[in-house]
Formats: sequence, C-alpha cells, structure tokens
Amino acid sequence: MLQYKKFKDYDEYTTAQVAKPKLREAHIREKSPRKYRDFLKRFEKFNIFFGGMRRVLCLGARFGEEVKAFRDFGHYSLGVDLFDDETDLVVQGDWNNLPFEDNSYDVIYTNSIDHCYDLDKELVEINRVLTPDGIVIIDLAIAHCNAANNKLIEKKFADPERYEAMLWNKDEDVIDPFLEMGLDPKMVWLEREFHTYLLERKLETGHST
Repeated sequence: MLQYKKFKDYDEYTTAQVAKPKLREAHIREKSPRKYRDFLKRFEKFNIFFGGMRRVLCLGARFGEEVKAFRDFGHYSLGVDLFDDETDLVVQGDWNNLPFEDNSYDVIYTNSIDHCYDLDKELVEINRVLTPDGIVIIDLAIAHCNAANNKLIEKKFADPERYEAMLWNKDEDVIDPFLEMGLDPKMVWLEREFHTYLLERKLETGHST
C-alpha cells in the first residue's frame, strides 16, 4: 500500500522538498562526483534497450548527476526539480505540471519517487509527455520499502530530518499503477540498494481495412 506524508497543503510540501537541497547542499555536492560515477556504471545496462540517441527526462534530478551521465552516453537529457540549481542540467518545475509539450520525451527516469506528492497526478503528466513508444525507468530504493512495517513508515514521516513524501510496503504498490497506465515490464534488476524497473509503452496495434 502506498502511504503519503500528511502536509497542511501543497505549499508546505514544496517548501519541505526545496529545503532538503538547500540545507544539505554542501554535503550533497561533496558526494556528487561519486553519484555521477555510480550513475554511469548503472546506466550502461539501459543503453541496449534505447536503440540509439533518446530524449531523456529525469524527474527529481536535484543537482543533475543522472542527467550528466545520460548525456555522456550520447542522449539529449534534462532534469526537472522543484529546487532551482541554475544550471543547464536541471530546470525548475513541478512533477504534477511538467513544463514540456505532449510526447516530448522518449525516456523518463526517476530515482526520487519517494518524494512524490500524488502518484496519480504524476502518472497523468508522465503519460502526457512520454512518446507513444516511450520507456519509463524507475529506481526504487530498498530503504523506502518497509514490508508490512507501517509503524516504521509513520516514524519516518514524523522525523523532521527526513524528506520522503511517499513510502510503500512492496514494489508492486508503486509499479502496478504504471502498468495500469499502459506500460509493460521489460526488465527488472534487483540490486543491493535499488530495484530497477524498465517499463515500455504498449503500442496499439492498428487494424487495416
């Protein structure tokens, strides 16, 4: 089951999400080179499914390490985040109202689904900007899956030092809504820190007359 942190309103949520990179900027930037190298290593396995250069949108990209990694593989990549890093890697924007045209990205990637305010609204926007033959890649952090331990989820939400907005009991809680949106699971990688799901858009079969 998906569980959401209770915020007074959407403004309180956005304030909390922007606060994390501001308060921890020095620490996050110190780890940035290592994160970039990790992304390069992990993204290598995706390329065989891309079939050439793709337009890649990274949701919740913060300082853009994943964006830079995708670019280094030859893709046109851009990140979007509530936090404005003022670089060419990430633009300021809202997952629930993406500032992009319909069918504008071939691949959508995120490792920040735990910062989602409303998955249903996010799915509407992903569905809108994804191309008809598009791919969605979701990294689910093992640390955010708490099996049946709802008390642990409540404890995390109550901790002012934590910034998760959405947690889950099992992977299917997050992935099933994407499948209901019309995506098929192509590959799954079960690793120590992440479970990674590569989902493909189902192509509608045309009928000749």
